Formats: sequence, C-alpha cells, structure tokens
Amino acid sequence: FCLSRGLGDVYKRQEYLLSQERSVNRPLGYLAVLRAIADGQTQPGDIASTAGFHSASDIATLLERLREFRLIDRIVPINAAMRTRNSRYVIADLFLAFWFRFVQPSEAALEQGADSWVLQHRVLPNLDWFVSRPQGPWERACQDYLWRAFRAGRLGDGGFDRLGAWWEGRGATDSVEIDLVALDGERVVLAGSC
Repeated sequence: FCLSRGLGDVYKRQEYLLSQERSVNRPLGYLAVLRAIADGQTQPGDIASTAGFHSASDIATLLERLREFRLIDRIVPINAAMRTRNSRYVIADLFLAFWFRFVQPSEAALEQGADSWVLQHRVLPNLDWFVSRPQGPWERACQDYLWRAFRAGRLGDGGFDRLGAWWEGRGATDSVEIDLVALDGERVVLAGSC
C-alpha cells in the first residue's frame, strides 16, 4: 500500500496539465472541483459549495471544461434526455477518484512513511462507501459485467441497447434509485441492484 512512492506524481501531473492548458486560468479552482466530486458531491450546487464557490453558476464553465478534458462525466437517469437538469457528476477515472479521495488529503502522512496509519484510519473506514456509492466503482463494474454477459450471449434471448442507473429526486432522504436498468428501446428488460 505504498501510494506515496512512484504514484505521487499523479496529482502534480494533473495540476501541471491543467496549468498548461491555455483556456484554464485558475487550475486550483479546477482541482477544488475535482476534490469535491471525489468526496461524493454530485450536484453542481453541492460541488460549488464544497469547492469554495458561491453557487453552481460559478462552476458551470469549470464543469464543462473538465468534461471536455474527460476528467469528469455527467450522468443522467437512463430514461432522461441529456438536457435534463437531473444529472450527477462523477470523476471519469476511478484511479484519479481514489487519488483525490484518499491519497492527496493524506499526502503529508504518506510522505512521512505512515502508510499503515493512512490505510487503517483513512482508507479502510471509508472504502466501502467509496466503492459502493451511486455511480461508483462497484456499479460501474456491474454495468461492465452485464455488457460483457450480453455480448457473450449469457443473458438468454433478451437484449438491450442502453444500460444505466435510474433515479428521481435529490439527496439521500428524498430520492429513489435503481442501480441498473437495461432498456430495449423504451421497454425495461432488466432492473437490478448492485
């Protein structure tokens, strides 16, 4: 679990790449947005607040640029139009998400050789949440599995042309979600929980 040695350049590389992009005039703002998303904020208003901005409109351009750089994805419910406001933002690369969530905040401890402490006190207590959160690594792995099973013919005669999550509402207390919904046209052919 030696994340500080050899991998420590990942964060610095992201900062460097953002600072070299001519259209990026405040790389630290972009990094703050990435950090907020890695911490589990998925709605623009929540991302903005956590990243130290006043409102979602303050980060609209940053979110769009991060999407263009393919550092984040905008996810909508499986049955929604792409223009819907009911969307979530996630970090596209799971390694980068792990880096921003666990490694970068513990960088000083890791540089001092406290790898075991970081693992026991920072990573392991939060790893289940990180892996199983909506649109997190576990849901992505389940989606990948279903696509592979479909292509290999292991799902019987049925098929689907779209696969994703469905949700309605916002927040933990006023929303409902189905982890996996497969559609054949507009017809639901599979619904599942990860």
